[in-house]
Amino acid sequence: MKCTLPVSIVFWLMLAASVCAQNLDLMKGTGNIQRTSEGGTNFTFVVPVHAYDGIIDDKEKLKEQHDFLIGSYLGQSNACAKGYKITDQQIVDKFYIYTGNCK
Repeated sequence: MKCTLPVSIVFWLMLAASVCAQNLDLMKGTGNIQRTSEGGTNFTFVVPVHAYDGIIDDKEKLKEQHDFLIGSYLGQSNACAKGYKITDQQIVDKFYIYTGNCK
């Protein structure tokens, strides 16, 4: 019997391992990029909810900071050369979780 885990569970396990294994720069966030079987590119990006407490109090400015972090992460990874679109944003277990795809 073959056992496979959904990508979301694998991502959470990777995130937990990275937090435990090294000093995660909380203000920078972290992400995961997946290539689809159709040739597209999807991503997930996570930022701790309290990473900017006392630094950025305005919700619009915080959204701008998160957009900057996502764009920087995708640029450093040479992903989404034609841009990207956020398809979902959630707060789960004290993390902002952004999912999206490349254009």
